[in-house]
Amino acid sequence: MPASSLHDNHWHLTHHALNRAAERGITRAEMTAALDTPEVTYEQGTYGPHRQVRQHGRVSVVVNTETGDVITALYRFTEIRLDHNVRNAA
Repeated sequence: MPASSLHDNHWHLTHHALNRAAERGITRAEMTAALDTPEVTYEQGTYGPHRQVRQHGRVSVVVNTETGDVITALYRFTEIRLDHNVRNAA
């Protein structure tokens, strides 16, 4: 799947990541902060090899550290994600 460049670094946004971010109201600025200045990082092999979760503020992004692809974007805290879903359902 083609990826979209994010600034001049090695991260590439996949269509899936762009769609999930849009659905969740996550901005590119929030994704960039999680990618470039994460407060927390950890390896996450459940979703495949070379997966890393990078978190900043309310946002988590899952990246493939080998390819630089940003796989998805999601909320870091369950209560924020639930609040967002409730607001969108109304």
